[in-house]
Amino acid sequence: MSADESRGRVSRWLTSVSGIATAVAGIMTSAATILGFFVAHQYTQIHDYRQQVQHQTQQIQKLQAQPTPTVTVSSPAADSSVTGGGAPSSAQEYLSNQQPTVNNGNVDDEGTTIDGQTYPNSVVFACSGQSEGQPTQAWDVGGLSTFTAVVGVPDDSDDVTGYVGTLTFTSQDGKQLGKTVTVSLGHAAHVSLNISGVTQLDVTCNATDPSNDGSPVGNLQAAFGNARVLS
Repeated sequence: MSADESRGRVSRWLTSVSGIATAVAGIMTSAATILGFFVAHQYTQIHDYRQQVQHQTQQIQKLQAQPTPTVTVSSPAADSSVTGGGAPSSAQEYLSNQQPTVNNGNVDDEGTTIDGQTYPNSVVFACSGQSEGQPTQAWDVGGLSTFTAVVGVPDDSDDVTGYVGTLTFTSQDGKQLGKTVTVSLGHAAHVSLNISGVTQLDVTCNATDPSNDGSPVGNLQAAFGNARVLS
């Protein structure tokens, strides 16, 4: 092989190596460009995710900082409407904590059960009618505006099935307050009265036996479940 042929082969080989190197460099450049684009895209997504997380965190913090709303639910008052009782508030003034101003019915304030519902703050008294022009019971209610109670007959009453108690609520001057209330064993009524301007709440209870021509009976008691007066 002549020297010219050897130099030609070397020249061609170098040219090939140079071409390969150029191709490899081009591939690496392309790969770097693609990788750079991918990394940049991932970084952008991460950045967006961070912003979303920060925004959601701020919203959660704002919600946690807001006070929890308080919802107050109250039942409408009704004159002599039948209900199943209910739990009273400790802020209300119970008749069981007061001394009656008239006590012809020999009041008992130890609590009672009416229609299967227990009322710890209650008054029970005999349906003895009027005595010498006085009501059966009376309480001082001056300065107060509302009287409410579940009115009925104690569940532990003996031999009173079918007997009826008729209760009339009046002011100190004899003015009737609300409607006359009729109760019997197992049949109570929820009474709510406007007592604004009343100084003494008078209650008269008469007991009768409808099966015996409405003749009076002497062993029926009336119960005021959780009886309370409100200002």
